[in-house]
Amino acid sequence: MTRDGGASWTDVTPSNIVDGLINAIDASPHDPGVAYVVHNRYKFNDFTPHVYRTSNYGDTWEHIADGIAEEAHVRVVREDPARRGLLYAGTETGLYVSWNDGDDWQSIQLNMPLTPTTDLIVQQEHNDLVAATQGRSFWILDDLTPLQQLNLRAEPADFRLLPPKDAYRVAGGGGFGSNQTNVGQNPSPGAVIDFYIGEANDSTPVTIEISDDVGNVIRSFTSASERDDGVDSLQAQTGHNRFAWNLRHQNVPNVPGAYVFGSLRGRRVTPARYEVRLRQGDRTETRDFNVLRDPRVDATPGDFVAQDALLQSITAELVEITGRLVAVRSVSDVIEDAGASLTERLTSMEDSLLQTRTVDGQTVINFPSRLRFHYIYLRGALDGHEGVVTGGARQMFTDLSNQWSGLRAEVDGLLGPELDEFNQLVANAGIPAIIAPARGELIP
Repeated sequence: MTRDGGASWTDVTPSNIVDGLINAIDASPHDPGVAYVVHNRYKFNDFTPHVYRTSNYGDTWEHIADGIAEEAHVRVVREDPARRGLLYAGTETGLYVSWNDGDDWQSIQLNMPLTPTTDLIVQQEHNDLVAATQGRSFWILDDLTPLQQLNLRAEPADFRLLPPKDAYRVAGGGGFGSNQTNVGQNPSPGAVIDFYIGEANDSTPVTIEISDDVGNVIRSFTSASERDDGVDSLQAQTGHNRFAWNLRHQNVPNVPGAYVFGSLRGRRVTPARYEVRLRQGDRTETRDFNVLRDPRVDATPGDFVAQDALLQSITAELVEITGRLVAVRSVSDVIEDAGASLTERLTSMEDSLLQTRTVDGQTVINFPSRLRFHYIYLRGALDGHEGVVTGGARQMFTDLSNQWSGLRAEVDGLLGPELDEFNQLVANAGIPAIIAPARGELIP
């Protein structure tokens, strides 16, 4: 060891080790006097794990291998740069972790194959643990926050929300996948939310709310079996839970049974500061995180705001069309012979808004697309684009909006005054009136 830049050296070899390899030396990022040395003797047919720790620049050493399997000789030890005393060990048969500076270890193999882990590094920018293996590829343990936050010496918390990592808003990420067995697996997209629920409270429903930077709740999830409209389902169980929010608003409702050539997913949120709130009974915890723009994109904050505003307008009119279609279908289904003329006009209106003969991705090319499809297509093209809103997109929305304005007046006339007139006729015959469903307000 040298403490003067190499001008002089001191032999700090632990006195009780015998011939073998010093496979790795890790100097602590928290204390200049602390280091960890890995010693192995597998070339002497000795597979015993050996790790040594010094806290005084190598003057004395302690053997710290309790908990590592008897024949899992150690290849590398690294200390976590964010939490002192949190150690990761790569061995001949897998990965181990210690929360008490190596006093004892436990396996953190998870889904890694049984293979030598030859080197480890904590990628600090993303707070991930990267493992190099001998012949079985690289592996990444995404987000070390849960390990860094865990305190085994204290009583485990029965309700805790861990700080989420910042998330990147990235277009695409879909595709048809692959059935190959030798390809990598990407981490969960969006914002990953880790939380802990104790056994004593496992029967109480859990709710997660996502709010924007001014406090508006833009997405809600609950583990309750019976939930209100507008709240998506959430899986929560005793112990540690991990949930991924896809950085999108709530999905747009579909016309029941209608084939959709395109996507009705909620629009993506803009890059900004967000808050996640975990609720269970009367207990609440909140954490902040950022949604960041794709670093490869040059769009400005104003560009994202303009895009979101146009997407909101497109979505609002698409929801109106869907609501009117549901109302038209409902009324058409209950009118019989006495309303043949009104039925014919309702059917014609439905055909103006929705191409019912399209049932899959092939028949979509056989029949003319109707107004609703053009809204879905425009919305998907705009939502999937990273950058300035084009003049073509704005003009397309203006054209569609003008078409919808005329059709909206017509369908409201059919479901309003003309339906009232029909109901007056059937009332004279002693037939109950037909009530049109509420039009359009299908989602918050």
